[in-house]
Amino acid sequence: AHEHHVTFAYKVIPFNINMSSTDDVETFKRKAFELAHLGIDAIVIGLDDFFPFQNKKNHAKVHATFAHAVAADLMEQGVLVYLIPAMYHGTGTYFAALGDELDRLKSTVNIGWTGRKIESSGVTVAEAATLETLLKRKPFLGHNFPVVNETEKKRRITIGPLKGLDLRLYKHLSGIAFNYMPLPFTSLISGLTCADYAWNPEAYSPETSIVNSCRAIGSIELMKLVALNPESTVDPHAQHPVVKLLTTAGIRRPLWFMKEQERQQLQEVFSTMGGFTDSLAPPTIEERLYKELQPLLHQANMIGALGNAVLDGTVSKLGMGATFMAALKVIAGYRFSGRCMEDWVLRGMGFPANFIAHSSSLWDTVDRQLRGRHEW
Repeated sequence: AHEHHVTFAYKVIPFNINMSSTDDVETFKRKAFELAHLGIDAIVIGLDDFFPFQNKKNHAKVHATFAHAVAADLMEQGVLVYLIPAMYHGTGTYFAALGDELDRLKSTVNIGWTGRKIESSGVTVAEAATLETLLKRKPFLGHNFPVVNETEKKRRITIGPLKGLDLRLYKHLSGIAFNYMPLPFTSLISGLTCADYAWNPEAYSPETSIVNSCRAIGSIELMKLVALNPESTVDPHAQHPVVKLLTTAGIRRPLWFMKEQERQQLQEVFSTMGGFTDSLAPPTIEERLYKELQPLLHQANMIGALGNAVLDGTVSKLGMGATFMAALKVIAGYRFSGRCMEDWVLRGMGFPANFIAHSSSLWDTVDRQLRGRHEW
């Protein structure tokens, strides 16, 4: 890490710690010093998801005192200390009390924050400035994009550019970090746009940055995959390029209502989606990246093939069993192209309105159980 100018941070979670106990505090400090001795540049004290929904002043004071006790000696050795508080999003009395206590202690501990929500689609200057006032210091933004635990849990792979962060946000932050997926090569697609933003926020352009990212990774062909997958970004307004062909005022447009030119446009999109497994195959993109993208490419191929079958009328020849299995694969697969397109294709296969929405919720429940996950 040092050789490549990387600040190596290590997160320590104080499980079973009595923060009012001198012995427990000293035990935690010893752990932190051992890590610092190994060469760790920054210690992150993680209270997130450990003390849920505690926003009272007394909790904030205890957390601030504990963090300061750990940080005081470490910072003298040049080790940075960050506190991810129990409440790490939004604003309110917890943050105000935390800031007051840290200010009273003259502590330089950095405070982590994720915006108004755990996964914020955007963070504004006003929100950051409000928190800066409450904390009496600039917060450190941990932007949950791409979201590390969304990949399997919601069958979602993020490949779109960073969006939603105000270009002047840096004036109210002490730093920024991004929560990458457990897919190192795929994370680079969005990750390079995050780095682009962090390097020069005021000059950042999502559209330009994602093109540069795809080129840097090895192929501009990746842009087609990004463009046809609006679910790959945290932008709540992102839509599939052909969504206007599929719906009018939110109502599905049937085939007989479409002009020939519109049908051809749809066919081109479906054919592109159905061909990603071939058009992006190595050496077009790196083999390890191609392997990580397989769930996404498979879903694109499935929706593309079914979409063309709806357009040319051959979907009726699949038979009831094959049609049901194809629909199940769409519902159970990784998200691609957006609900609007998936719903249009399944309606064209004979399934009722909102079938995919209700079925997806059911499948998510079953999937959690199959994977041994019980969070609801």
